[in-house]
Amino acid sequence: MQTSNAGNMQNGMDGNDYNVVADWSSVDLVRWAAGIISGAIAGAFAMVVAGICAVTHGFQFSYPVKIFGTILLGYKATDYHSHSGFVAGCVVVGFITIFWGFVFGHFVRTNKIKNLIGMGFTWGAFSWVFMWNLMLHSFKTIGWTTTGPGVALLTCMAYGFGMMVIAVVDPILRGGRGSRQSS
Repeated sequence: MQTSNAGNMQNGMDGNDYNVVADWSSVDLVRWAAGIISGAIAGAFAMVVAGICAVTHGFQFSYPVKIFGTILLGYKATDYHSHSGFVAGCVVVGFITIFWGFVFGHFVRTNKIKNLIGMGFTWGAFSWVFMWNLMLHSFKTIGWTTTGPGVALLTCMAYGFGMMVIAVVDPILRGGRGSRQSS
């Protein structure tokens, strides 16, 4: 019995189409690790950007991290001499950025810079809309901060564009071989 590609042609599948479902349902442990590492790096980069913004607005450099510490310790985490607020903030920021880095690594399977620029913008916008405006403001201590939407947008965009580091991390973890779509 001879198989025909006619059914696939009618459905727009000519054999060269990218099968996103097959890709997203596949397991790529190296890419997941690259996403986790990239998420941590991008999160640190975003906190540096937020820290610079904090200093320009009269706060201490660690204030943005301490804001996240309020989720675990309450408003006292932002006290000037609160080391525990900084540590708690690092734990929360680390968890959030590593988790979303894993998700980014799973769903974004390319190392092409032009594609990562678009995905970085999308990820930054996604982070600002969903994580900052919806999810994080459900914590009263974060909702009460004086952090404006502009600084939050800049920080989220720094995180999104910072995820482009996956183009360097992924090939390193693969021993210089690169991922499937790096060319």
